Amino acid sequence: MMLPGVQTIIRDGQLGSAPPSSDGIRVVIGPASAGTINEFVPITDHLQVRSQFGYGLLPDALAKDLSEGGGLAYAMRSAASIAGTVTPAESNPSDPEITLDGTPNQLLAFVVEILKAGARGTATFRYSLDGGDTWSPEIATAASYAIAGTSHTLTFANTTNYGLGDTYSWAVTAPQSSIADLQAAVQVAIDRDEGFEWIHIPQPSDNSFWTAMDSMMLQAENSNRYCFMILEAPLPNDGETVAAFNTRLSGLMASFSSVSKRIMVVAPAAEVVDSLSGLQQLRNIATQMSARLAKYEPHINPGWVRKGPVSSVTVIAPFTQGTQGKLSLWNNAVASNLDNAGYATVYTLKRRKGWYWNGGRMAVPSTSDFYTVTNRRLMDRACEEVRDSLLDSILEGIDPTNLTLALKHMVAVAEAPLRRRQARGQIVGFEVSIPAGQNLLSSRNITVRVGIIPLGYPNTIYLDIGMLNPLLEGAA
Repeated sequence: MMLPGVQTIIRDGQLGSAPPSSDGIRVVIGPASAGTINEFVPITDHLQVRSQFGYGLLPDALAKDLSEGGGLAYAMRSAASIAGTVTPAESNPSDPEITLDGTPNQLLAFVVEILKAGARGTATFRYSLDGGDTWSPEIATAASYAIAGTSHTLTFANTTNYGLGDTYSWAVTAPQSSIADLQAAVQVAIDRDEGFEWIHIPQPSDNSFWTAMDSMMLQAENSNRYCFMILEAPLPNDGETVAAFNTRLSGLMASFSSVSKRIMVVAPAAEVVDSLSGLQQLRNIATQMSARLAKYEPHINPGWVRKGPVSSVTVIAPFTQGTQGKLSLWNNAVASNLDNAGYATVYTLKRRKGWYWNGGRMAVPSTSDFYTVTNRRLMDRACEEVRDSLLDSILEGIDPTNLTLALKHMVAVAEAPLRRRQARGQIVGFEVSIPAGQNLLSSRNITVRVGIIPLGYPNTIYLDIGMLNPLLEGAA
């Protein structure tokens, strides 16, 4: 038995800590050559991507996203019902013949150039995997040659007439997922308990795919999963003019209407330096959008000019090859048209290098509160966090005759996550109230009303400037 007295236990209640946040956490879903299909894998290091997922659209996008955006991503390898293809150029010499064999597992622009003429074994060649931007060393021809880092082998015909400067090329597409493949993967993500803000599917797609994903985002919202989706517009076709590309994309968006208001479709494609291989490859730049969002807090607009231009972009497509390199045909008229159509796109600023985001445009009408991704993100975080805070009040005993007084605690609980957002400068203000006249005894329901005041973001600044005459001003 202890002697009488007061025993003191000092608790560390972690007063400054907040509940776990989903800020910047994203899910990337796509085909890959390795990994378990539809497994939900957390990953933070882009250098681990190759060993876990091999090659394909998923690892290419995931590595770029993590290297630029940092933080935590969840990766999911989806089934790939659409096989990759190898298409030789029509201009390839038929005699002597060089063939590219193997089952595609990644996107490549394959080129072979003969550097020394002669018979097989004497003739030499070099190859490029990115259309001639980077080249291998000089290599002797042989019956076959396996290309390192790919699933492909070159086969050289046994002949004596390989000609100096002869060029062969092949367009290699990566395996892709069907709508059904991705619906299955997205459903797994939606059903998980882990928090995340958005899902990125790094695969060019059209409005039928966007409609299918929009339905899944509405389903997610109805099951209290508050997230949005970043999708990719089709790539420019070979030889397609920028005007034709603009017309094609505008037509696709005109036939799409987002019910969930949770879809972003990124329009531009560009030559992008791959984070793992160093190759320059034509990609939609949705991965750069995902990385930009992951890098900054939800209230930071991805188009804020101070944060700089889109990263890792060599040239926006379509482009031409000039004496000084590749010249983009993209212009601000096209950017404006696609912005008006409903795409996230990029534009240029006089005296500023690079291309800048148009503010994170969502595929919604211009009158929507969720026109830009910043409002979408903050509303989703508020929905998730306020809902989580109110869960503890379910079936709590409450005096139905004085709800205003009895529910003061519920109001305070709902306000707590909003106060944290406000303290971090993410929202201007908020209001939480319990509407009067609710009959708890009959309905067994309580309505809590929340209003959020967001930040404003100037899209256009009008500079009104002129000369002043201080002598005239003084005389007046």
